[in-house]
Amino acid sequence: MYERIPSMRNTFAFFVLTAAAFGQLPDQRIADLTELIQRKPDFAGAYYARGVTLLAAGQYSNAEQDLSEVVELKPDATAYASRAEVYAAMKRYDQEIADLTMAISMKPGNVSYYLRRANSHRLNGGCQAAILDYSEVIGRGPSEAAYRGRSICRKQLGDAAGAAEDERVVEQMKAMLIVPGPVPLAPIPNPPPRGFTPPVFPPPSGVGGRPPVASPSPENVYRIGGGVSQPSILFKVEPEYSEEARKAKWQGTVSLSLVVSEFGEPLSIKVVKSLGLGLDEQAIAAVQKWVFKPGRKDGQPVAVYANIQVTFKLL
Repeated sequence: MYERIPSMRNTFAFFVLTAAAFGQLPDQRIADLTELIQRKPDFAGAYYARGVTLLAAGQYSNAEQDLSEVVELKPDATAYASRAEVYAAMKRYDQEIADLTMAISMKPGNVSYYLRRANSHRLNGGCQAAILDYSEVIGRGPSEAAYRGRSICRKQLGDAAGAAEDERVVEQMKAMLIVPGPVPLAPIPNPPPRGFTPPVFPPPSGVGGRPPVASPSPENVYRIGGGVSQPSILFKVEPEYSEEARKAKWQGTVSLSLVVSEFGEPLSIKVVKSLGLGLDEQAIAAVQKWVFKPGRKDGQPVAVYANIQVTFKLL
């Protein structure tokens, strides 16, 4: 009955859907992440990576389970916004709206959350609330999706004149008379690969009275080489641009040093080569969300020193 307007998705689920995940098939990536969770059951990043991988594969119930674990372990705007994507896919709009409201309260500057919540209100029959959110998006910059959604709601509420005005703006944007802000279309998830079956997760080692595995000690960190293998990336996110750097059209690479723990966590992140204008901080914030397959020594996972380069490039 209702049409879902494409929205901006500035969440880590967007990045895992659009990145190739380094050549790994979803089931192999899920198995590797499950192993990390078994060994460190309070590793929110691993739950997050597995949750959005399951979301991309269409395994919504398991994705909800993992992302709910993230909300409990490390609640932030991204965790709520990502779980909201699961609820959107399941058409559980009340829960989607509740999670997006939490995300907005934590990160009110993210306009994509308002647009997604507006769509959910509209699909849930709440056009008055949807109009408020669409108007918030429009107030921050021209958005064809927001004008189009608001037009639909105004028409449904009997505001023919307001709907016609919004439709006129949409047509102007299509004719390039008005240049809209950057509103990327929501990605279309790839279908699950042939032979992929929903995994059944055993309880992690920290459940049922068993203590979680301890974090690595600094004296047990190894350097790559001499029988120590390098870690590999299981899950990564792209950094956000700082507003200052975007205005200055500043581009380049930030070099970071870090320790990848035996559980695949990025720890002790430090800037080796700075780029400035807030991009160093954005690079660190992104890498803190990465998940690694740990390096190994004598067949056992160990903590290792590593270097990472994070590139910023304006499209």
